[in-house]
Amino acid sequence: MIKRIIILCIGIVIVITLRLPKISFATEQNLELQKKIFQQEEKKEQERLRERVPVLIKKLKEMKDGTKFFEILDLGTSKDPRAIEPLADVMLNSTDSQERAFAAQRLSVFHDKRTIPAYKKAILDSNLKVRYEAAYAIGRITDAQQDVLLACQTLKELAKDGYAQSITPILIFKKNKKISKDYTEHFLLECLEYSDEEVRVSAAGTLKIWGITNQNIDTIIE
Repeated sequence: MIKRIIILCIGIVIVITLRLPKISFATEQNLELQKKIFQQEEKKEQERLRERVPVLIKKLKEMKDGTKFFEILDLGTSKDPRAIEPLADVMLNSTDSQERAFAAQRLSVFHDKRTIPAYKKAILDSNLKVRYEAAYAIGRITDAQQDVLLACQTLKELAKDGYAQSITPILIFKKNKKISKDYTEHFLLECLEYSDEEVRVSAAGTLKIWGITNQNIDTIIE
């Protein structure tokens, strides 16, 4: 039952991500209006937070590790370039692993190539979540093939360690043409041999949906 649920979820994610259905013109208009309203509200919030960036950075430096989550959230939401270095510092130096991971995630919203050196350090973190966020960010931010492959290699190692979420970024990198279909298929086929059941089922389910099958895939899914 669990395997079937996982495969169903994979199918839903792939359909939503890669094959969005056509929607009616009226629905499109409604979505465009909602998007415009959201963007206007987001801009207002960013402007409000940008006025507070100096105060937020000061608080970030003064507060104890493990208590900075709201400040990290606001600095990321502000998208103010002044927040990049403080967030990178938390990502690399906080003693709290959840805080490091959250800083890595919020830093990625800047989509700034200047963050890549810090992310390359973060993929060596002892915490799997931090490494995942760093690898995911590198693959989204840069088009440099060497860096994208570094991100993919890190995600492969995480999958081998049982971090099943690592498969999703690989599919997104493929969708965005950062990596080839052949590379993606090879990645997923390797995942079939890993010890973690969720990783194996996720990989097998994705391959099955793509029309790729063999005895090993069928055995895992059954």
